[in-house]
Amino acid sequence: MCSRGGRTEEPRYSYSWESTPTEPTEHDAREFFNREYKRAFPDKRANSKHANALWPEKKDHALAILREQYNAQLAEHNARESRRMAENLKRHDEWIASAWSMAEFENLVRGLVA
Repeated sequence: MCSRGGRTEEPRYSYSWESTPTEPTEHDAREFFNREYKRAFPDKRANSKHANALWPEKKDHALAILREQYNAQLAEHNARESRRMAENLKRHDEWIASAWSMAEFENLVRGLVA
């Protein structure tokens, strides 16, 4: 695609509006623990005395599980971002190469005409 002035259109780049995953907090760990507790003990409440007594023992384990999930999500996110950036860079390089070849051709034609 070339405009009338001989300049090629810059390629369309892709953008990602996806935010990076957030580091898990203690609140996230408690919510995770509550979900797992309800799965293990469907007849008991997640804020029962039994659950509250188990929480200090299981807090570190819940945080460790959430950190593993966070690291996996972060790795996926970074891989997607690097692929997207590589594709944009490839498009940009192709655009520069085509613009350069057109400029060389134009100089050659001007040299023949002059």
